[in-house]
Amino acid sequence: MFPASMREHILVVDDSPTIRRVVCSILEDAEFECSQAADGEQALAKLRNGTRADLVLVDFVMPVMNGFQFCRELREDESLAELPVVLMSAMGEKMRGQFADNTGAVDAITKPFDPLALVAVIEGAFAKYKRARESSHDELAPDETTGTGDDETLSLGDLVLSDDPGLRRSQITHAYCHALSKMIAPAIAELSGAPSSDTGEEARKIIEASLTTQKLGALAGLVGMLEHGSEANPAALSGELAFISLAEALQMLNLQRQSGVLEILTPEVMVSLYLQQGRIDLALGRGLPVSYRLGRYLVQEGALSREDLDQYLTNKGKSKRLIGDALVLQGYITPDQVQTALRLQTSEFLYEAVRFKTGKFRFMGGGSCPEAAMAELALDPTSLIMEGFRRVDEWHMIEDSFDFDDVLARDPAAAEPTAITGAELTVLELIDGERTVRKIIDLLDMNTFDACKALYQFINSRLVRKP
Repeated sequence: MFPASMREHILVVDDSPTIRRVVCSILEDAEFECSQAADGEQALAKLRNGTRADLVLVDFVMPVMNGFQFCRELREDESLAELPVVLMSAMGEKMRGQFADNTGAVDAITKPFDPLALVAVIEGAFAKYKRARESSHDELAPDETTGTGDDETLSLGDLVLSDDPGLRRSQITHAYCHALSKMIAPAIAELSGAPSSDTGEEARKIIEASLTTQKLGALAGLVGMLEHGSEANPAALSGELAFISLAEALQMLNLQRQSGVLEILTPEVMVSLYLQQGRIDLALGRGLPVSYRLGRYLVQEGALSREDLDQYLTNKGKSKRLIGDALVLQGYITPDQVQTALRLQTSEFLYEAVRFKTGKFRFMGGGSCPEAAMAELALDPTSLIMEGFRRVDEWHMIEDSFDFDDVLARDPAAAEPTAITGAELTVLELIDGERTVRKIIDLLDMNTFDACKALYQFINSRLVRKP
């Protein structure tokens, strides 16, 4: 048995006390030391107050501060930035590919897991982290990254990058800072009169302390925009969602306080996010189901009855007036109720776009539309992305249970439900053995995610089945 001082210490972060106790018991049996935290905020406080941790095992979906928010805060703290993290999630396999770069996590494990799998992932994460650190130190040695001449090309060159996203970013940050300090050290030396070598080392330290991965991402975006020229360009920033996530693109545009339109495109769907100073004023979508139309959100919030909405749609004829404006003019609803519905609709458009695994995005600076100028929702993209990631985590389980074209039926052998909400009862009453999931959602005055979540719970509790 190893002495306590030699054991690797793991901070286990989960909002479930039972899961924390079980995980710690497994890890302690495997000769690790453990401490616990109930959420990301508590974990950060412990780490900043001196709690020892060689690795953090963190749940992705938690209240107060979730796993994504925790990792973002961790990477922005210079003293904690290189602490390895392993994520726990119901979609652990997908987390490795889809969210590893966003969080800087070393690995992810799928809930529920058995003891052997947990220990194997933790030991693998420690081994991967140690190999990456050794590689980082070797590859970033000064004599291997120093060139000669004023016009030397600054690039990664032969730098061998780690497989771990967090350490890979750290390696690139160090290489970038070293190259930048080499460029500006001679000019600083001339001003200060100090030897160039001493000034270069000081410049490197200052630059490394100042530049975070988030700031580097913003700089990279600005450089990309410069390549398009100073004039307005219809595609000042673009990319593939498989390589650059919507979260990263939005965070960069928010950090730079950019104004314009960010379009997210797949073969079937287009979502347009109108930004003003980095915040979202409005989202519009094409190719999405009717459940995303504004009228449904007005009914959902009680601003309008389903009957009044149907009557308006029947009588509107060929009018091109926006539904919100028309309903306000006719006295059905108030401008504040339109704003609330637009806020819900815009949020749902973004939640849906976060789910896209493939597709393209493009940002056009300066673009706007009259609807966005009138709405001025000024929504914080970061909080919306967090909720989007939480939903993605749950969508994974939902999608494994049924498809939108499946027909669902009540199970005649099931007992009558006793503990469901009014909204859930409305969903249950629409299940008749003939309607598809898509049709049920279209008939509901609730968002697609909540409707599917209710259906998932009914299937799991065996109230409902696929015929």
